[in-house]
Amino acid sequence: KNFTGDILFVQDTMFGKIVVGGTGTSYYYSDAAVIIDLGGNDFYFNNAGASDMDMPVSVCLDFFGDDVYNAANQFAQGTGRFGVGLLIDHKGDDKYLGKEYAQGTCIFGVGMLLDNEGDDLYSGNMINQGTGFFGAGLINDNNGNDVYFSQQYAQGVGFTRGFGALLDASGNDFYFAGGKYPDFREPDKSFQSMSQGMGMGIRPEESVVGASGGIGVLIDQKGSDQYHGDYFSQGSGYYFSLGILYDKEGYDKYYAGRYAQGAGIHSAIGMLNDESGDDTYACSFGVSQGCGHDTGIGFLVDSRGEDGYISKTTSQGIGVEKGIGVIADFQGNDVY
Repeated sequence: KNFTGDILFVQDTMFGKIVVGGTGTSYYYSDAAVIIDLGGNDFYFNNAGASDMDMPVSVCLDFFGDDVYNAANQFAQGTGRFGVGLLIDHKGDDKYLGKEYAQGTCIFGVGMLLDNEGDDLYSGNMINQGTGFFGAGLINDNNGNDVYFSQQYAQGVGFTRGFGALLDASGNDFYFAGGKYPDFREPDKSFQSMSQGMGMGIRPEESVVGASGGIGVLIDQKGSDQYHGDYFSQGSGYYFSLGILYDKEGYDKYYAGRYAQGAGIHSAIGMLNDESGDDTYACSFGVSQGCGHDTGIGFLVDSRGEDGYISKTTSQGIGVEKGIGVIADFQGNDVY
């Protein structure tokens, strides 16, 4: 069946199905243009607020319950594909399980995922969690201790003519990006992240036509958070783009590999800005922590707190190949 459980209403229209679920458990299998669920612990195996060329607008609204969004296909959970996609979950400890192009992502459109309250899990393969390509992608979580897990191109990424943002208002959050796609520089022990406030352009090669990148932003307002990335992550930009990671308060830990933590690479700008707390910044390789490379500009700014900065090479405020790198720590007994 297309929809089972506590389903109150199903109507076919020229724009897609309109479905209303009750306060009990509902199961959504087929795609729909509009879903309004009044409550209950529900299961979504469909698009859940993702548009396409045949369905230019899709909205999914869930009022409360511990819900599971388990995408059977790509393009789901608040993704705008040649249109507008919107997923709003008001309350509950929810699980968002996606593949590619999911969770507040766009490709030639606008995609938004808004979660108001609860300890939530966001998981996907790549190109998810606030990623924009020729449009705007946004994921906004207002409250709860949340986990964001992806393997590449996630958590606030701006591709060509795109704006991508991940906004988290409060909670002790955990961010992870990487672990699947090796980087050719050290394929036996490193992975590409391209995540966590990343501006991403396409650098031209003999067989590749180049294109400038967009704006990628990750903003975390409150809580003691952990950020785990590897190559290209945590407020960095690649090829004519802008990447920003801003953390307002909390005792935060940042772990990455290379080209990270405020790195501007190949005529791009990267910035990591942490306002307060005793923070740790660690990179296993370097070319990070306020590094500008090849006419790029990189900033790492920490306003206050007793902080520790650890890296191996070409880091902590350095410009390479006509680049500009800045590290600025304004208050606290710090260790470099």
